[in-house]
Amino acid sequence: MADSMYVGMNAAAARLRDLDAVADNLANVETPGFRAARPIFQSVVAKAGDGTASQVHVVATEDGVNARSGPAIETGSPLDIRLGDGAWLAVGLEDGSTGYTRDGRLSVGVDGVVRAGSWPVKDDVGADIVVPSGSTVQIRERGEVYVDGQQHSTLGRYAIDGPLTRVRPTVVVGSGGADVAPVDAPVQVGMRDGSTVGAVESAVRMVTAQRAYDAAMQAITTARSIDTKANELGRIR
Repeated sequence: MADSMYVGMNAAAARLRDLDAVADNLANVETPGFRAARPIFQSVVAKAGDGTASQVHVVATEDGVNARSGPAIETGSPLDIRLGDGAWLAVGLEDGSTGYTRDGRLSVGVDGVVRAGSWPVKDDVGADIVVPSGSTVQIRERGEVYVDGQQHSTLGRYAIDGPLTRVRPTVVVGSGGADVAPVDAPVQVGMRDGSTVGAVESAVRMVTAQRAYDAAMQAITTARSIDTKANELGRIR
């Protein structure tokens, strides 16, 4: 029954990863620009020593990220933006690489750096957008950044065609050969892009994943009990 126990262990591990993803999603129901994640499950055929298939295991290989746009939330703030056409803002990460976000809560720090959330926003040529301290910043419909009434730069907006990997709560990068290309996406000012997490849907998923996890653990317990009884029957008394 060792093989059955391994099947149960893999199933439990996969469902535990699913539970972690659901819990993370639920914690970010109200986070602007958050994209829900869901594990991608894959069936793996384990072969016996003679090369024949013996067991089918289910494993969670990676987390898929929901790339669709979230609900439009009107705020009226002149530095809150929502990109159209499913576009992403380019932001700089700590290691110098570029990430992409739908979190349109722009702000200007005391250092003059324009940030989306806590990440420096990049312009359409890949440079951080930095404005003079104390200046008035406005965003226009085509992504133009105006400082004290004069055009200063343009927001870098990108389309990502392919799978995404979430590297920060609201920041993703393209993965698996995803194509990242600049786009002239429209910008809605005074709006935010909400989270793609549905509270009710996620709660249902959590209950389903918990039941599947419990079933896998029960299968492990049953396999162990059968192994124990088989050993007792085979023991010479």
